[in-house]
Amino acid sequence: MDGPGVAITAKLPVAIRSWSGQEEEFAEFMGDNRVLLRALLIWEEECSNAEEDDRSALAQLQIKTDLLLTLLSAGIRAQEPLPAQYPCELRSDSLQIAIDDDWKPFDSPAQVEIFLHPRLAMPLRLPGAGFEKMVTDSVTPLWRFPFRLSPSVQEMLDRLIFRHHRREVARLRESRMDRKTRKE
Repeated sequence: MDGPGVAITAKLPVAIRSWSGQEEEFAEFMGDNRVLLRALLIWEEECSNAEEDDRSALAQLQIKTDLLLTLLSAGIRAQEPLPAQYPCELRSDSLQIAIDDDWKPFDSPAQVEIFLHPRLAMPLRLPGAGFEKMVTDSVTPLWRFPFRLSPSVQEMLDRLIFRHHRREVARLRESRMDRKTRKE
């Protein structure tokens, strides 16, 4: 799953369901996705700002809102457990997922629900036409799920993926610098 490009690579809870393909349902998914991605983008902004000790009134309000969302999500999660976790790579236009041999892909339109943050019990819903099996050297089959999003949700997802990638690059640089200073 180490292809070129920017992606979020992690072992994440994923649920796969059938999808009617109807536009009304698509619009509902996009509304939910907009709320989730907006919350994740604000959350990440707050984490960066917190590192800089920026404690404005708005930042305090956002932190309290995040705490409330966390508590609500915990209550929801307690009612229904999160789905199984799989190694995933979320890209701007597709999700790659490693699933056991005995899994059978949907032959019809499907939606993938992927839980991007452990404290939020709200999934990102990715509607698409179906799965494509990828040719790899891996023992576990790798499936590609191309999805479509509304332009506004696509833009928010792209920003989230890019921010995640930027943080990962910064972490790698920092760990290299730490190793280099230890050797000296």
